[in-house]
Amino acid sequence: PHSPEAEQGVLGCCMLEPSLLGDVQQQMDPEAFYDLRHREIYLAMLALSAAKKPAGDLIVLSQVLKDADMLEKVGGLAYLMMLPNSVPSAASLEYYVEIAREKWQLRKLLATCAGVMARVYAHEGNVDQLMDEVERDLNAVVQYRVMQTEAVPIAKLMRDALAHLEDH
Repeated sequence: PHSPEAEQGVLGCCMLEPSLLGDVQQQMDPEAFYDLRHREIYLAMLALSAAKKPAGDLIVLSQVLKDADMLEKVGGLAYLMMLPNSVPSAASLEYYVEIAREKWQLRKLLATCAGVMARVYAHEGNVDQLMDEVERDLNAVVQYRVMQTEAVPIAKLMRDALAHLEDH
Protein backbone atom coordinates (compact mmCIF):
# COMPACT_ATOMS: atom_id res chain seq x y z
CA PRO A 1 0.00 0.00 0.00
CA HIS A 2 1.25 3.44 -0.89
CA SER A 3 0.11 6.81 -2.18
CA PRO A 4 2.59 8.54 -4.48
CA GLU A 5 0.28 11.55 -4.61
CA ALA A 6 0.26 11.97 -0.82
CA GLU A 7 4.04 11.62 -0.69
CA GLN A 8 4.38 14.24 -3.42
CA GLY A 9 1.94 16.40 -1.48
CA VAL A 10 4.05 16.22 1.67
CA LEU A 11 7.19 17.18 -0.20
CA GLY A 12 5.42 19.87 -2.22
CA CYS A 13 3.98 21.47 0.92
CA CYS A 14 7.40 21.48 2.56
CA MET A 15 8.88 23.12 -0.51
CA LEU A 16 6.16 25.77 -0.55
CA GLU A 17 6.43 26.35 3.19
CA PRO A 18 9.80 25.08 4.49
CA SER A 19 8.88 25.97 8.08
CA LEU A 20 6.50 22.98 7.99
CA LEU A 21 9.36 20.52 7.58
CA GLY A 22 9.90 20.36 11.35
CA ASP A 23 6.27 19.38 11.87
CA VAL A 24 6.56 16.66 9.25
CA GLN A 25 9.78 15.38 10.77
CA GLN A 26 8.01 14.90 14.11
CA GLN A 27 5.23 12.91 12.45
CA MET A 28 6.95 10.95 9.70
CA ASP A 29 9.99 8.74 9.65
CA PRO A 30 11.85 8.79 6.31
CA GLU A 31 10.80 5.13 5.91
CA ALA A 32 7.20 6.31 5.63
CA PHE A 33 8.05 7.29 2.05
CA TYR A 34 7.47 4.21 -0.09
CA ASP A 35 8.92 5.82 -3.20
CA LEU A 36 12.69 5.85 -2.70
CA ARG A 37 12.93 9.05 -4.75
CA HIS A 38 10.67 10.78 -2.26
CA ARG A 39 12.64 9.39 0.66
CA GLU A 40 15.91 10.74 -0.78
CA ILE A 41 14.37 14.17 -1.41
CA TYR A 42 12.98 14.23 2.13
CA LEU A 43 16.34 13.23 3.61
CA ALA A 44 18.08 15.95 1.59
CA MET A 45 15.56 18.51 2.83
CA LEU A 46 16.08 17.38 6.42
CA ALA A 47 19.86 17.66 6.01
CA LEU A 48 19.50 21.18 4.62
CA SER A 49 17.20 22.17 7.44
CA ALA A 50 19.59 20.76 10.05
CA ALA A 51 22.41 22.78 8.45
CA LYS A 52 20.21 25.92 8.66
CA LYS A 53 20.05 26.14 4.86
CA PRO A 54 16.90 26.77 2.80
CA ALA A 55 15.39 23.29 2.54
CA GLY A 56 12.63 24.35 0.14
CA ASP A 57 14.85 26.21 -2.31
CA LEU A 58 14.90 24.26 -5.58
CA ILE A 59 18.40 25.38 -6.55
CA VAL A 60 19.94 24.54 -3.19
CA LEU A 61 18.04 21.25 -2.94
CA SER A 62 18.95 20.20 -6.46
CA GLN A 63 22.62 21.01 -5.81
CA VAL A 64 22.68 18.91 -2.63
CA LEU A 65 21.10 16.01 -4.52
CA LYS A 66 23.49 16.51 -7.44
CA ASP A 67 26.51 16.53 -5.11
CA ALA A 68 25.28 13.24 -3.65
CA ASP A 69 24.87 11.84 -7.18
CA MET A 70 21.12 11.54 -6.53
CA LEU A 71 19.57 14.29 -8.64
CA GLU A 72 18.95 12.17 -11.72
CA LYS A 73 17.96 9.18 -9.58
CA VAL A 74 15.14 11.19 -7.98
CA GLY A 75 13.82 12.38 -11.33
CA GLY A 76 16.00 15.39 -12.02
CA LEU A 77 15.33 19.08 -11.66
CA ALA A 78 12.08 18.77 -13.63
CA TYR A 79 10.65 16.37 -11.03
CA LEU A 80 11.73 18.61 -8.16
CA MET A 81 10.09 21.59 -9.87
CA MET A 82 6.87 19.61 -10.26
CA LEU A 83 6.52 18.85 -6.52
CA PRO A 84 5.48 22.29 -5.23
CA ASN A 85 3.15 22.59 -8.23
CA SER A 86 1.44 19.31 -7.29
CA VAL A 87 -0.34 20.94 -4.34
CA PRO A 88 -2.71 23.92 -4.36
CA SER A 89 -1.29 25.22 -1.05
CA ALA A 90 0.51 24.01 2.05
CA ALA A 91 -2.79 24.07 3.96
CA SER A 92 -3.50 20.39 3.20
CA LEU A 93 -0.22 19.11 4.61
CA GLU A 94 -1.79 17.33 7.59
CA TYR A 95 -4.03 15.30 5.26
CA TYR A 96 -1.12 14.27 3.04
CA VAL A 97 0.93 13.27 6.10
CA GLU A 98 -1.99 11.25 7.46
CA ILE A 99 -2.41 9.35 4.19
CA ALA A 100 1.32 8.63 3.84
CA ARG A 101 1.56 7.49 7.48
CA GLU A 102 -1.47 5.21 7.14
CA LYS A 103 0.04 3.55 4.06
CA TRP A 104 3.33 3.11 5.92
CA GLN A 105 1.50 1.54 8.85
CA LEU A 106 -0.25 -0.88 6.51
CA ARG A 107 3.09 -1.87 4.94
CA LYS A 108 4.60 -2.41 8.38
CA LEU A 109 1.60 -4.49 9.44
CA LEU A 110 1.79 -6.64 6.31
CA ALA A 111 5.53 -7.21 6.77
CA THR A 112 5.03 -8.09 10.43
CA CYS A 113 2.19 -10.49 9.67
CA ALA A 114 4.17 -12.14 6.89
CA GLY A 115 6.99 -12.67 9.37
CA VAL A 116 4.53 -14.04 11.93
CA MET A 117 3.11 -16.48 9.41
CA ALA A 118 6.59 -17.71 8.51
CA ARG A 119 7.47 -18.19 12.18
CA VAL A 120 4.19 -20.00 12.87
CA TYR A 121 4.77 -22.46 10.02
CA ALA A 122 8.38 -23.07 11.08
CA HIS A 123 7.70 -23.04 14.83
CA GLU A 124 8.85 -25.86 17.02
CA GLY A 125 8.79 -25.46 20.75
CA ASN A 126 6.97 -23.31 23.26
CA VAL A 127 3.79 -21.79 21.80
CA ASP A 128 3.49 -19.26 24.63
CA GLN A 129 6.92 -17.89 23.77
CA LEU A 130 5.89 -17.55 20.13
CA MET A 131 2.68 -15.77 21.16
CA ASP A 132 4.71 -13.34 23.29
CA GLU A 133 6.98 -12.61 20.33
CA VAL A 134 3.99 -12.06 18.03
CA GLU A 135 2.36 -9.74 20.55
CA ARG A 136 5.60 -7.75 20.90
CA ASP A 137 5.94 -7.43 17.12
CA LEU A 138 2.34 -6.32 16.67
CA ASN A 139 2.65 -3.85 19.54
CA ALA A 140 5.64 -2.32 17.77
CA VAL A 141 3.48 -1.73 14.71
CA VAL A 142 0.55 -0.40 16.71
CA GLN A 143 2.70 2.24 18.44
CA TYR A 144 2.94 4.10 15.11
CA ARG A 145 -0.81 4.25 14.70
CA VAL A 146 -2.16 7.73 14.14
CA MET A 147 -3.17 9.18 17.48
CA GLN A 148 -6.63 10.26 16.32
CA THR A 149 -7.78 6.78 15.38
CA GLU A 150 -9.69 4.52 17.72
CA ALA A 151 -7.76 1.77 19.44
CA VAL A 152 -8.10 -1.56 17.68
CA PRO A 153 -7.45 -4.79 19.57
CA ILE A 154 -4.27 -6.55 18.48
CA ALA A 155 -6.19 -9.76 17.85
CA LYS A 156 -8.40 -7.97 15.31
CA LEU A 157 -5.40 -6.39 13.59
CA MET A 158 -3.75 -9.78 13.36
CA ARG A 159 -6.90 -11.50 12.03
CA ASP A 160 -7.46 -8.77 9.44
CA ALA A 161 -3.84 -8.76 8.29
CA LEU A 162 -3.65 -12.55 8.06
CA ALA A 163 -6.92 -12.64 6.12
CA HIS A 164 -5.53 -10.03 3.74
CA LEU A 165 -2.31 -12.00 3.23
CA GLU A 166 -4.22 -15.20 2.62
CA ASP A 167 -6.44 -13.47 0.03
CA HIS A 168 -3.41 -12.30 -1.93
